Amino acid sequence: MSEKTIHYYYVDEAGDTALFNRDKKQIVFGQGSSKFFMLGMARLHDPETASRKLEALRQEFAADPYLRKVPSFQTTAQYFHAKDDYYAIKRDVFRLIETLDVEAHIAVRRKTVLAKQAALLFKESGKKLSEAAIYDDLVGRLLPGLIHKADENHILFAERGKTFTNHSLNLALKKAQEDCLRVYGIQAHDNHFISQGYPRNNAGLQIVDYLLWAVQRLFEREEDFYFEKLRSKYSLIIDVDDTRKGDGERYEGDNVLTMDKISSVG
Repeated sequence: MSEKTIHYYYVDEAGDTALFNRDKKQIVFGQGSSKFFMLGMARLHDPETASRKLEALRQEFAADPYLRKVPSFQTTAQYFHAKDDYYAIKRDVFRLIETLDVEAHIAVRRKTVLAKQAALLFKESGKKLSEAAIYDDLVGRLLPGLIHKADENHILFAERGKTFTNHSLNLALKKAQEDCLRVYGIQAHDNHFISQGYPRNNAGLQIVDYLLWAVQRLFEREEDFYFEKLRSKYSLIIDVDDTRKGDGERYEGDNVLTMDKISSVG
């Protein structure tokens, strides 16, 4: 009898879903609000080893009297967060992630397109495009290609407050099972364990945060330095609103993501 396979996934987001101001006018994306919203799922092949290495690095920084004087270190002392970590810390965390056995899957939405969809939805039905609907849609785009690859899946979502509950995430998972059958012709099993947690308590969420941040810099600022350092860790990046060839451009395998491809989308 073959050994049971267990996959561990860690899910977080980058950017925001703000589309309109209080006067119902579209906000200027990129000025106090992101241009993109993205969701990332990272599979760690060995979560315990990754956690141990990340904690050892954090303790190494904690012993450095120079770094302890950096204002952002109050956060770093608890957990790594790519947006806030001091550049020297960020550099070493990226170096560590390069050594880990991790696969990242990212789905990206362009907020200019989301705003048009939201306006159309409201005009036709009087309904608002909710943050939960945007989030669940991206979950549904990533999960169908993953949930059938192991005998058991453990999926940890970064805590998002009262807006999202395990019930809503389980509904998104149910839809992913249906899509798995429809798209891949595979009947996905029910051995999925969904939970929510905070980055400060879980290395996997800190790692997916860094993987997302690198992609965010690529899309938001056309800065590919950090992305190139981790390029080999991305198994799939879906640019949902690049519909020139169909329902979203999928960067995987030989279809390599570059800045030129991103910037050429109208």
